[in-house]
Amino acid sequence: MERLLDSTVGAHYSHFLKTARDAIKSRPINPYDVVHDIIEHLYNRDVGYINEIIRRGKIVPYIDRAIRISVNSNSSNFYNKFLKFSAITCEYNNQLTNFSEHDYSKLLARENLDVLIQQLPKIERLAMELYLLGYTYEELSRETGVPTVYLYRLVKEAKKKINP
Repeated sequence: MERLLDSTVGAHYSHFLKTARDAIKSRPINPYDVVHDIIEHLYNRDVGYINEIIRRGKIVPYIDRAIRISVNSNSSNFYNKFLKFSAITCEYNNQLTNFSEHDYSKLLARENLDVLIQQLPKIERLAMELYLLGYTYEELSRETGVPTVYLYRLVKEAKKKINP
């Protein structure tokens, strides 16, 4: 299947990127992420099923539809993998702008913590920021689809880096 799917994807790759760009419109989503997520999903599907779609000449509309669904559905795998985590982070950033702490020492400590957090790798930074907002590992896992154990490890590593 891989050669058949490889040649099909290779032949229509620019078309799939155009479909992704059209579906995304002005939203801050990388079209390459969408297309590659769909391609990865195809490689994980049943070989016979995908080959049959290719043989019938229906693979291009199949992938086009999958791209549009991934971008526009809040229950798609793409949404859960990429966009939901970003939405929670945006919510966190909005809460930070409403921060009204008047105690200078607490404010300074918070600023120092923010500087240290910003130096973390992106995934650890996002996990740590959400953890500091008071989300439990279970809530984060439920909301993002990221396994609880992985989130725990991310926050634990982030804490080590912030406070060695």
